[in-house]
Amino acid sequence: MYGTGRLFGVSIIPVGGSIGQHTHQGDFETYYILKGKAKVNDNGTEYILEPGDMTHCKDGDFHAIENIGDCDLEYIAVILYSETKKEA
Repeated sequence: MYGTGRLFGVSIIPVGGSIGQHTHQGDFETYYILKGKAKVNDNGTEYILEPGDMTHCKDGDFHAIENIGDCDLEYIAVILYSETKKEA
C-alpha cells in the first residue's frame, strides 16, 4: 500500500458472526458490502447495510460489524492511515 495504509482485502463473516466493537488510532476503516446483510455500529449509530452499500469509520471512532443475514457476509475492508499518522 506504499505507506498509505495497512489493509485492503475481502473479509467473510459467517451467519450470526461478528467483529466486536473496536477503535483505530491513527487510521480509519471503510467497509464495502459485496454479499449478505450487515448491521454496523459506527460510533453509537447503527446502520443496516446490503450489497453495494459502504460505511466509513473515522480515526478514533469505535465500530463493529455483525452478519444479520442468512448467508455469509462478504465485504471489502480498507484501512488507511490518517494524515497525522502519515506525517509522524
